Amino acid sequence: MPAQRMKKLALDHDLNELIPVLVNQHGQIRAGMALGLSAATISKWLKANGYKRVSQYVRVEEKAS
Repeated sequence: MPAQRMKKLALDHDLNELIPVLVNQHGQIRAGMALGLSAATISKWLKANGYKRVSQYVRVEEKAS
């Protein structure tokens, strides 16, 4: 079933533009829900297409002394 759903999505959308944006905004679970897929399917697709999770720490504001 996921393979069929992915093929249908690929016909209607550019998955390299759609999936990473949804995942970055909402996470894998909600991205999967929005697309009718499981989080595992989203994860497998990301890995198979060369995406890697990157965490970054950024200082938001400086504390006053």
